[in-house]
Amino acid sequence: MRYLDTAYIIKLYLVEHGSEAVMQAANESGGLASSALAFSGPHGALHRNLRDIYSSDRHLLTVAPHLGITGVNVIR
Repeated sequence: MRYLDTAYIIKLYLVEHGSEAVMQAANESGGLASSALAFSGPHGALHRNLRDIYSSDRHLLTVAPHLGITGVNVIR
């Protein structure tokens, strides 16, 4: 059994540095355990990740005309 804290739980949901190793270790373990408190952190981290993606897209759409490219807003 492996214990996962918030940082490792996030790596199971987001593709980032170390995610593949955490997923492999989780799959090879006999089970996973975590504190109930560890699950409040991922909610905030996933929301931050989504906000960062949206913010990056919005900034790209703003600068696109200056770079001579056409941006398409698919989120609206």
